[in-house]
Amino acid sequence: MKAAEDFISKMGYPKHTEVQIIPENGETPLFKQFFKFWRDTDQTKGMGQAYVPNKIAKIKKVPFDASSLHKSEAMAAQHGMVDDGKGEKK
Repeated sequence: MKAAEDFISKMGYPKHTEVQIIPENGETPLFKQFFKFWRDTDQTKGMGQAYVPNKIAKIKKVPFDASSLHKSEAMAAQHGMVDDGKGEKK
């Protein structure tokens, strides 16, 4: 608060000039509108990234053949694949 009072007196502003204390990264859009190049820490440019790197689970890629599900009746039933697709199209 002392720094704000010193700034106000140095600039010659009236002593009744209002001072607001804002927490770091708590700036409102009304405040930011006065700064053309204001950037927040997590702000993207354009479309940006759809995810934050290193924050998504790493999934091991395993080769998968969907037709193999029909070979095991239990597996086909478990995944609701009771039709093997060999019927006639109407």
